[in-house]
Amino acid sequence: MKFSAPVVRVALTTDRCLGEKRDLVRLSALKFTSARQPFTILAITEAFDNATTKPDNRLEVQSTTPFLFALFQCTTEREGFDDLEIEWAPEAAAVPAKPEK
Repeated sequence: MKFSAPVVRVALTTDRCLGEKRDLVRLSALKFTSARQPFTILAITEAFDNATTKPDNRLEVQSTTPFLFALFQCTTEREGFDDLEIEWAPEAAAVPAKPEK
């Protein structure tokens, strides 16, 4: 995911599919670094996608460093998510640091 402005928190709910087999899913907050090493992981969380109730079906990443990218990763199957939430960075911190060279 690429956001139109820097964020400090991203949260989502994994899909609520009854009888689903247990697969690992991850949510990562990513900072663009450089063309040579495009991204640095600022925060990561993982869970199993067969949960159907909170808090087990909820993934959230948060960082004091504003970021423009997040990655929702599925390891073995097509996966959906609901209820994407983002928290915009405060205006003073909204300009991300320049990429390292």
